[in-house]
This record gives sequence, C-alpha cells and structure tokens, in this order.
Amino acid sequence: MAAHPEIDILICDDGLQHLALGRNVEIVVQDQRGTGNGLTFPAGPLREPMSRLKEVDAILTRSPEWGGKSSTGNRPKDSRPYQSKFVVNIDCFQNLHNPLKKFTPPIFIEMIQSHPRRKICAMAAIGLPNRFFLELQNLGLHLDQTIALPDHAMMVEADFHKIQADEIVVTAKDAVKLRNIADQRIWVAHTQLKWFDSQFTKWVLMQC
Repeated sequence: MAAHPEIDILICDDGLQHLALGRNVEIVVQDQRGTGNGLTFPAGPLREPMSRLKEVDAILTRSPEWGGKSSTGNRPKDSRPYQSKFVVNIDCFQNLHNPLKKFTPPIFIEMIQSHPRRKICAMAAIGLPNRFFLELQNLGLHLDQTIALPDHAMMVEADFHKIQADEIVVTAKDAVKLRNIADQRIWVAHTQLKWFDSQFTKWVLMQC
C-alpha cells in the first residue's frame, strides 16, 4: 500500500485458508466438478469441509460451455452466498517474443493448416493440463505432441530444445515463466472470461 497508494481493492488468490488475512469478501471459485465427493484431503478434493461454503460471500462455478446470453437473474439482493456461472474461452494466440503476431483462433488455425507438415506441440503446467489440450483440439487445432507437467512446474530452455515441433502452444499462466527462454516457436493462448450473470462485477464492488 505504501508503494501503490492509489490501489483500494486487492484480490488474493488462495486467500480463503489464510485466516489471519483480513478480508471484506470471500469468493469460492470452482469448476463443473463442484465439491466432488464432498470429502477433504486425502479422501477427496476439498481443502476445507463443505460447511465452510455457508460462510463465504460468493460461489462462482466454471461451466464447460456457454449457456446463453448474460442475465441479471432473479436473485434476492441479500441472499448468501451469491452464486454465478462463467465460461473461459481461448480468445487469441500471441507469439511470446513477437507480440505483434497476435491472431484470433480461426486465423491462427488457418495459418497453421496452410502448412500441412508443421508439427504442433501443446505444453501446460496447470492443474488440469488435459482440459487445455482438449480446448485446443475443440478449436480445430491438430496436436502432434502434448506435454503435461505438474501444476506450477518450472520450464527451462533445455526442455524446449528437446521438443520436435514447429510451433509450441502454452497457457498464459505458464508464459509468465518463459520470458527468458529465447524460443521463437512459443505461442500463448490467451483466454477471455464471460459471465452468465452480468451483475456480478457490480455486486463485488458494492461489497468493498
């Protein structure tokens, strides 16, 4: 706050379990699997018991596909927790070391397909790398190789030297760690978030 006095809203990832951290709003973000079997580690996927959900302010669920136009819904103003859905779609592909090379998915795929012999590799070090690979394939991108690494895994230049591909597609999350890797083949798949409920952003700001 001393370095950036103009900031009045802080968003902390994984702050839910940091009980010493003061907060105005608690938001749980989950995918379509929800709470899974409802059990905590190691018997299930949860870090805290399901009863914790009664204490949070909002629950946001990622949907596997778009369910129609945004709507305000009929939710009572004071209902808790606030619940909403969203989708995350790949919005564009941008070359990591040449930002001017930025294309929408159809143009990028057409560019790739115009060279039939070009080999494409997709690499991801995220929680669900196979979901990223499937999203690329659903766009029509043929993947000759996929490399799934543990979440948050570091990638070094030697790893890329071993990849026999003409283009390498990575997530925006992984791209942050690759700035110092001098490989012109790296393309970043940027995503765009779309809300089912158009009022969610306004709701958050009203809580702060």
